[in-house]
Amino acid sequence: MTARNQLILMSDEHARSVTGCYGNPIVQTPHLDALASRGTRFANAYTPSPICVPARAAIATGLPIHLTGHWDNAHPYEGTPKSWAHILRDAGRDVVSIGKLHYRDAQMDTGFTEQILPMHVEDGRGDIAGSIRAPLPVRHQSRRLADNLGPGESSYTRYDRAVRDAASNWLQQAGATGKEGWTLLVSFVAPHFPLVAPQAFYDLYGDVDLAPNRPAPDETADHPWLKALRGSYVYDNFTDAKRREALRNYYGLVSFLDDNIGEVLGALDTSGAASSTDIIYLSDHGDNLGERGMWGKSTFFEESAGVPLIYAPIKRGEMHEICQTPVSLTDLYPTALGVLAKSEGGFGRSGRQLADLALSASDPDRPILAQYHAAGSPSGAFMVRRGRFKYCYYVGYEPQLFDLEADPNERQDLAASGKHDAKLFDLHTDLCRLLGQRPESVDARAKVDQGNLISRYGGPAKVLSGPTLTATSTPIDGAS
Repeated sequence: MTARNQLILMSDEHARSVTGCYGNPIVQTPHLDALASRGTRFANAYTPSPICVPARAAIATGLPIHLTGHWDNAHPYEGTPKSWAHILRDAGRDVVSIGKLHYRDAQMDTGFTEQILPMHVEDGRGDIAGSIRAPLPVRHQSRRLADNLGPGESSYTRYDRAVRDAASNWLQQAGATGKEGWTLLVSFVAPHFPLVAPQAFYDLYGDVDLAPNRPAPDETADHPWLKALRGSYVYDNFTDAKRREALRNYYGLVSFLDDNIGEVLGALDTSGAASSTDIIYLSDHGDNLGERGMWGKSTFFEESAGVPLIYAPIKRGEMHEICQTPVSLTDLYPTALGVLAKSEGGFGRSGRQLADLALSASDPDRPILAQYHAAGSPSGAFMVRRGRFKYCYYVGYEPQLFDLEADPNERQDLAASGKHDAKLFDLHTDLCRLLGQRPESVDARAKVDQGNLISRYGGPAKVLSGPTLTATSTPIDGAS
């Protein structure tokens, strides 16, 4: 039986490890856990890029960012190539978004029949300073992450409640009018910083001593490329107390997100459409959570590049409860189009429907690509996950190699040992094949595009002398 409706629930910066159904014994996520219990949880899901705008463009188009040029948070999606929303809408479906999209602006045709409370990049420009790659600017505004900690309210928690209420109202109205054949994207901001959790959710973790396992950089984080990233994003004002406070608020925001998702799912149930609606939950990327002295995203460590992904169709049938096959968020593109009789592939799209992956035998050797060309990166960075290994290639630097089966916490970089040269060669061959070119060529093209953008805004000095972007404003009030 094919569902007539699709509900896609999305969050921002949710590390998969901070979810109950992914094995976290502390965090309280009952609604996501219940959703996973009646669907399939993808154990090895990855973002196409560990930063908002490129990830969301790839999710929309089903394409890796080197094919579309959505390099960073100043190169947002503008409606080309076509998104899954375009194709569903053009097939006659009602395709509605509620909440954060992080595209150029609401005037661009990005495929939705309606955008409700859309949140797009700031002033249609985004983070221009993030396109400056040489020399890397020191982004002192990142210090505010340690200074702006909860409990309390922020513009983002207020916005997420508005998104929750708008989504619940939309579902109730759809049920009241008998509307069918719709796709609804509900996109929240939590648990994205500022790490300010509403009091009730902050209080859930008052008796828990939360702290990063490794609060200071270690051997794996002392890689020169990662040192450059840390030198650009300044987080060195975190004390032990602030690390604990930051994680308490992060956990609180995850529970706040889960509570909002529960209300939307409750509205779906009372609308009468639950029995004809497939549900998907995903986050655009994760968060480093203070591990190795890093916060925010921008790395390929599991905390940052790994994401939760849950697929709960109206009937699970023979689908696996847990799918071990590695997946990318670009797999959402064919999954969203699965409601149609036709599919849209080609132009570098290699995604597969989540339903097919959940029904098939585990394929651990399916290669997954991620890449990063954005703020704080001295050169293009690329990740290939295949089998038990994760390969990280940094243009102009030595690579990293992790055995996620023997070393799930990525404590030991195997690349320099001399014992894995054949594996490094194989994975680099995979990388070049997935890119269709050498990574150096992608890096060069990204820097040309970013240099041209900076020139249009008057050059690096003028860009850096202007206002500092710390957070994107919401449509209901200013940025946090």
